[in-house]
Amino acid sequence: GLPDAPYLSRLPGLGFWQCITVPRLITMEDDGLLCAYPVPELERLRGNKAKRLKDSLIFSDHHADICIEEIKGNLKLTLDDALEIFYESGIAGLRFIDTRVSGGRELRSCSVDHVSSVRVLMMARP
Repeated sequence: GLPDAPYLSRLPGLGFWQCITVPRLITMEDDGLLCAYPVPELERLRGNKAKRLKDSLIFSDHHADICIEEIKGNLKLTLDDALEIFYESGIAGLRFIDTRVSGGRELRSCSVDHVSSVRVLMMARP
């Protein structure tokens, strides 16, 4: 095995962290693929829509439920000039741009056949 990674994910003062804190619906597809989706009840928690500013969206209080659907090619979503979510040429991943929020990480990626939609639940301190 690998040794424990020398970084922390939890931000000081934040009582929760990691995606496991999002209530999820677990399903098994016909081909045996195990999938996890945020529970439908989260839809009721949505608040104000984002404000559009040129090529950017501004979210109040750094809270957002971002849904991007019908993706046909490459994707790059940048959050707070700190994190990129990307899909390009069969590789999907997260790229940390701002080392102050990366916890020592730079890139996490994996090979995937295609990306047709992305949903990002964001709750962060400004």
